[in-house]
Amino acid sequence: LGEIWLDRNTLGRVLTTLAKGDKKSSEAIKLDLLTAKERQIVAMFMEEKGARIKVIADKMHMSEHTMRNHLTSVYDKLEVSGHMALYLFAVEHVGLEAVH
Repeated sequence: LGEIWLDRNTLGRVLTTLAKGDKKSSEAIKLDLLTAKERQIVAMFMEEKGARIKVIADKMHMSEHTMRNHLTSVYDKLEVSGHMALYLFAVEHVGLEAVH
């Protein structure tokens, strides 16, 4: 298995959640690993109903290459394989208000 590197804020959220003994689902814990930018990307995929990566990248004013880099991280953290799987995960486990 690969390693996940967490920034200071994300690590703090994860450790706080574990210390409190919150009874979060594994999906909620995975979502806590996302950075603010990654949350925006998930929200955009939800809003655009799983549109093509290029469409989402254009709407977020970034290159398709940059979007793919972000998505690689999101896929790893959420344990999904592709943007349609990301869309389905988000629809099932996330409300729009949770990712904004």
